[in-house]
Amino acid sequence: MRISQWLLLALRVFILIMLSLLLAQCAKPAKDNSKVEYLLVSNDWLATSNQQQKQTLLNRFNRASDTSERRLVRLGLNKLNTVIKGTNNDDYISSEQGLLTLSVLNPDKVTKQQSVRPQLTIWQQVADFYATHTTITPANIQVFTTDRLALFDNEQVAVPAQIKWHILKKENAAKNSLKSTILLLLTQKNQEQADYIRAALSAINTQREHKIQFDLAQLATFSAWAELSRYDWIFYLANGQPSTESRTRLSQYVQGGGQLLLVAADALEQGNWQVSSNISSPANSDIKLTQMGEPPKVLLAKKDRGADTQKKEVTKVIWQTDEGQTVLDSVTDSHSGTPGQVLRFHSRFEPNWSNWVTQLDFPFTLDSILNRQAYRDEFSTDARLHTTQITAGASQAQLPPISQNLRLSKALNRQREKSNHHWLLIMLVGAFCLERVWAEFGVKTSRVDGRTNEG
Repeated sequence: MRISQWLLLALRVFILIMLSLLLAQCAKPAKDNSKVEYLLVSNDWLATSNQQQKQTLLNRFNRASDTSERRLVRLGLNKLNTVIKGTNNDDYISSEQGLLTLSVLNPDKVTKQQSVRPQLTIWQQVADFYATHTTITPANIQVFTTDRLALFDNEQVAVPAQIKWHILKKENAAKNSLKSTILLLLTQKNQEQADYIRAALSAINTQREHKIQFDLAQLATFSAWAELSRYDWIFYLANGQPSTESRTRLSQYVQGGGQLLLVAADALEQGNWQVSSNISSPANSDIKLTQMGEPPKVLLAKKDRGADTQKKEVTKVIWQTDEGQTVLDSVTDSHSGTPGQVLRFHSRFEPNWSNWVTQLDFPFTLDSILNRQAYRDEFSTDARLHTTQITAGASQAQLPPISQNLRLSKALNRQREKSNHHWLLIMLVGAFCLERVWAEFGVKTSRVDGRTNEG
């Protein structure tokens, strides 16, 4: 056979392949999810609901009277779909795969991270799920979640009003009193400060649901440096700069998540300053300072391996004078993932330094400073929302811009599929025409060659 004949044969095989691809695209059924019912279940609902409530969900999923398909999707804590995998490794469990059982919804199969704040609120997760599933009808989406504030503690996101919400109201559990262990490190000269702090901590123990255990230790005789991690707070009340060993230990304690409070080592300024706060009123009564100084230095930053630069410390001013002088600030490591911090009080817990310790609300002000984040987390965990607060944003018609972009990208993908179909058809027609021309030209050429040979 000639080379031209081989090429013609290859062209005909190519035509057959193109025809097969076109027929396969035409025969491929378009997946219509407009009638599929989706049940979106949050981890908090799975961890909170009892067996009867889970059974109600299963009855809704397994009902035989309805022939439409139902799919169960679990909304994850830190990403859009932490899904319960189906038998075909799909991103959902479908009613077409058989009846759903309680074993799938058992707490041991649920991520138990009740205290972890989700990166995405339930509103955001539902809106993003709807945005990435463009063929779903909003009325076919049902959301099962609880009314815990931590699940919605962010900006409200608009979701379609037709989505059905099943809000499980959590009963207010008995409040567990906060427990703190505090170490007071002092010298004999700082005994007065320790007495005022001990009195304040004792008042907190009797007046609030906060159990505080505190230990006193003389800096000169203290030896339990390796056990600092068991303390929630350490008050460094000693005069002067800490030794190299104690500074290293305290720095490691803070880097491990500890809370350290430092007071002024020496009086550098004397006068009469009024304390003001950039965050909240420090007390019901005005706080006045008569002496100010600098707290001892405790290095928090560690050098990066192979780098000469130190990690940056972030300082946040909590109290200051009217002239802008810092009175109380917080220092944290910007590159550390731990919640450790150093509170620096540029005065002392002594009446001749500040009238703060003589005020009746001193214990409660001190408590609010030390445990601001703990009380905030407790409120976020225990607080509940009303059903109307959760569904109020659903009446908004517009989806977030990010959701609109996602739905637009899905529409563009469908256009690309149609465009591919058209290109396949054009290539098939062109290849067929080329084959016909080539075949006819080849026949004529072979006839001319034959006559020439006969002549």
